[in-house]
Amino acid sequence: MNIVDLNNVTKKYFINKNKEHQKVLDKVSLNIQKGEIIGFIGANGSGKSTTIRAILDLIRIESGKIEKNTKSIGYLPEKTKLYKDLTGREFLSFVSSLNTNSLKRSSVIDLLERLQIQNDQEKRIKNYSKGMIQKLGFVSALINDPELVILDEPLSGVDINAREIIKDIIKEFSKDGKSFFITSHNMQDIADLSNRIIKIVNGRIEFNGLAQEYFYDLNQTYRIKYLKENVVSEVVADESSLSESLQGLKEKKYKLLNVIKIERSIL
Repeated sequence: MNIVDLNNVTKKYFINKNKEHQKVLDKVSLNIQKGEIIGFIGANGSGKSTTIRAILDLIRIESGKIEKNTKSIGYLPEKTKLYKDLTGREFLSFVSSLNTNSLKRSSVIDLLERLQIQNDQEKRIKNYSKGMIQKLGFVSALINDPELVILDEPLSGVDINAREIIKDIIKEFSKDGKSFFITSHNMQDIADLSNRIIKIVNGRIEFNGLAQEYFYDLNQTYRIKYLKENVVSEVVADESSLSESLQGLKEKKYKLLNVIKIERSIL
């Protein structure tokens, strides 16, 4: 079942007084399915944040359609700004009161303990470190037991151990049927977490497929350099034709110089 469907969504922003506009989203179509973890990637200014704002109804779109089969979405923005005069406990209690659904108290305590901020719940947030604020914001995105959780750079500012714990928690919640839509510029984190990759470039979806297909290209290509009549030559072969190409060079008695895997950009 799809939790969210975007169909040909277009968003424009006016860039001057002459009402000239720039398309930030150009007929974007994508879906978020139940229980999957999507890595939503792209360079700065590609349309990631605008897509998220459109899903959250924080902006109006010019055309297209957004359908949501859930009333509950958890959200952690890239710049986590919490109510600094509240304690951690007061803030989580406030967020929990905004929705009729919420995690069991024992589950919340477990999250706080795993993230090592349980003993800081009576401190005011203004006295929290950046990493502690990020952890608390992460818990707040989960506390109302949402079906979809949107996380914008969720691992920013947290230490190595906490990164791995947050990844484990995301995977556990996903196994229980929660969907995650995650942005990050750290491709290793995206590769570790995601079932599916959606890449946006200049407001258009460039790639939408399995993470394995994106990070481990099944159609890997190779550049073969060899010596032909004392002149360096090269040929490009894919995975299926590599052995045949090498055998052909051997039969023609050309000297093989090297075989180089052609790396493709993943950002």
